[in-house]
Amino acid sequence: MARSRKRKKKGKVVKMQKRQATSPEKYIRTKGRTLPIETCWITENWREVGMTDILVVRRHPQGKRTIGIYLVDLYCLGVKDTFFYFSINDFEYEELLKKVNVSEDHQLVEIDYDTVHNIIYGAIEFAEEYEFSPHKDFIKTNQYLLEDAEADIPFIDISFGHDGKPFIIGSPNYSIDHIIRHLDRVAGPDGYHYLDRIDNFEDFGDLDEEFIDEEEMEKTKALLNFMADVVDEIYEEKIGEEPEYNVEDFLPENLQIVFDGNEEEEEETKYWNEITDLVQAKQFEKVESRIKTTLEEKPSDKHYIVLCRAYLAQEKYEEYEATISSAREQFPYSFELSLIGKKENFYKAKREEKEIPEIDVKTWLQDFNEVDDEDFMEMSAFLITYFNEKKEVQKAIAFYTALMEIDPDHPFKLPLLLQIADTQKAILDEKGLVKMEEWTPIFKDRMKVEDDDGEEYHDFEEVED
Repeated sequence: MARSRKRKKKGKVVKMQKRQATSPEKYIRTKGRTLPIETCWITENWREVGMTDILVVRRHPQGKRTIGIYLVDLYCLGVKDTFFYFSINDFEYEELLKKVNVSEDHQLVEIDYDTVHNIIYGAIEFAEEYEFSPHKDFIKTNQYLLEDAEADIPFIDISFGHDGKPFIIGSPNYSIDHIIRHLDRVAGPDGYHYLDRIDNFEDFGDLDEEFIDEEEMEKTKALLNFMADVVDEIYEEKIGEEPEYNVEDFLPENLQIVFDGNEEEEEETKYWNEITDLVQAKQFEKVESRIKTTLEEKPSDKHYIVLCRAYLAQEKYEEYEATISSAREQFPYSFELSLIGKKENFYKAKREEKEIPEIDVKTWLQDFNEVDDEDFMEMSAFLITYFNEKKEVQKAIAFYTALMEIDPDHPFKLPLLLQIADTQKAILDEKGLVKMEEWTPIFKDRMKVEDDDGEEYHDFEEVED
């Protein structure tokens, strides 16, 4: 039978060096506050809406970023939800900002950290007056991507609640009954404001109807995971026996995955911070000038990598080709340069609608003795896309499994899972086994569960994430 993602046996992914891997959560708790804050983002109309997304971006010495994201209710509940993206590259950062800027009414603007600090901790303090605690992940991990609550940060006067009282808003998809009962107990019937429906707010100014709700967000994730699992089960049932793979099948025996590689020297940090600022501002000509000057004095593969990415971002493909060729001659054992080359060859073929070049993973990796964990994860994400394009689902699943074993909370966890499901659906459609238009009734049928009274529902708490 075709091997299912869920039933795949877990084992050793690759040979590791003896250094013990540090989980992203542990790294954030122990080192998060030592990373410099690059910038912060906030929903533009946060003062009017009273509900906001906040991003705190901290930068690693190598140039990658770890980002804390906080859903803050200034009216009542404090930090409603929070999560993080760990050590993501420039491309992943750009994609994240695009995803968060979901509409004209939900745009992010940059903001100074002092204001962010006062908003988040002020909202928590206001909520705690009414016995509402911040989200459990804030307490466990994400508070360490902020400065300490008692840090020497200038006080900024920010209003919380409405007219000094908690203000809670309901919607057709969000019941506030349990919050009302809680506020009745701790504040008294006259100690708070509330609206049953979010479209009845003429007395409270210009509120935004479309803010993210933690419960709805989790339901959406559960639904998408459920749909992917349904596709996977039907694919296994319809396709039958397929070759099975483990990621070790693709890796040379001498290859080691290195966790917690050495950070750069302190004096390098300022230089790379300036380069990253220029990249973020899309001032690529200045990036090119700075990098080229440095390459004349002290060539390194990292400088070539940034230069190649700058050329690709501007679609300067001729300059990229010349630069990557020169870089590979000077640094033939730079895995990241090799990875950039493989990825660009793939996307170039797609741009030009040509046949996708074959990648023999084991042959490719034989030139390298070690790869750091971040590059290995970037490679795995790329190979999942590559094997999906080739419609080699089991190979894509092998690298997806390896990626999840290294980082179960990888920022592309769900998109990559859905990509695999889309490939499975395309194969089933091509073989005439399940047509695309059949999936909606299939999903609806699989959702049906009868309770004791014969009513149909679906409890997504039972769906594996």
